[in-house]
Amino acid sequence: MQCFARLLAACLVAAPAFAAPAFAAPPPSGDGGVSGFYRWEGDTPVPGRMLRQEDLPAAQRIEGAATGRRILYGSASGIDGRPIAVSGQLFLPAGAPPAGGWPLLAWAHGTVGVADRCAPSWRGGGRQDVGGWLAAGYAVVASDYEGLGTPGLHPYLDKRAEGQGVLDAARAALAAEPGRIANRVVIAGQSQGGGAALAAAGLAPSYAPDLAVAAVIATGAPYLRPGALQATGVPPDRPDPGLAYAFYLALTARLHAPSLDPATLFTDDALPLAGRAAELCIGELAGQVIAAGLTRAAALRPGVEARVEPVILPRVAYPTLRFAMPVFLGIGEADRDVAASGQLALLRDACAAGSRVQGRLYAGMDHGGAFQAARRDALDFAARALQAAPVATDCDPRPLPPGGPRP
Repeated sequence: MQCFARLLAACLVAAPAFAAPAFAAPPPSGDGGVSGFYRWEGDTPVPGRMLRQEDLPAAQRIEGAATGRRILYGSASGIDGRPIAVSGQLFLPAGAPPAGGWPLLAWAHGTVGVADRCAPSWRGGGRQDVGGWLAAGYAVVASDYEGLGTPGLHPYLDKRAEGQGVLDAARAALAAEPGRIANRVVIAGQSQGGGAALAAAGLAPSYAPDLAVAAVIATGAPYLRPGALQATGVPPDRPDPGLAYAFYLALTARLHAPSLDPATLFTDDALPLAGRAAELCIGELAGQVIAAGLTRAAALRPGVEARVEPVILPRVAYPTLRFAMPVFLGIGEADRDVAASGQLALLRDACAAGSRVQGRLYAGMDHGGAFQAARRDALDFAARALQAAPVATDCDPRPLPPGGPRP
């Protein structure tokens, strides 16, 4: 579940501001529940340098991958810039690499939670996400993002944290497999990962100029701006699983503003679950919200928008919408989790900024359906970009039937 629309409606509800007492205690970290592999105690991590690897358990292997490894690599914190270790996964296709090596897909995953044990490299995952790319002859590296698996709280939706993690994963994969993986990189992601992919693409020229990023592909990507907040499809008086995202977002806000007191954001009925959010993966937390019958009307205190929005919006904003490489945006016409209207605004604004963007609007597709429908188009877009072939732009797409003819 990657319900960003519900997240925003849950957290950013128009209401008058009120004063809050000082609250200096840090948010819970969600640390623990994983093996010692994730804790680095060696020399200071160097961004983009592989620290260690181990084979994934057999149950977490992906069909079509000759090699599947859990990785730990150096990066820089999106919160304060300090050197950190970040975990992830590395998959290599079967067979010998082509001359110069396999092209590299840097994959950015959707929402899983913020606790260490929710990390994709620990819980497994990725079969549906990256299997097609492996079959097409790509090596795949997939970051867990800062704080997922490794110590510290995952700064959920923080674009610098996500983007730097994705870029350093690609650099580490290249350094670890010289000659087998080529410096011909495609960045892709879905939902939270769609935003992370765009953030990585925007940061790449300054943060990782050594990477040859040929294209970026994002499906279900959020676009959160003042005055353009997306509305939930759940009435405020009905149990809303999107409150799970409100709890995660509040944890991130407290990383940047420790004085935020959860008791000034959430009611007494909601505080117990807000306090456990750092320990629960998304399916667990959303399920407990429903089981508790929590509604937005009963969970949120007045003043949530005025207190959270000034802290969060600068952190979830894209570094730039003028991208140095061609961009593919896949949008579900019936997306209710990340409203199609917001994604279309992102497409138009990126085009207006001077980016080369190919937009695809999939008729009748919801959040997950658009990701599935975009597979063929995304692979074709990446292949053309890697060949430096002309990439058609479309800033005002018409709805396309999945599997039908393309412009």
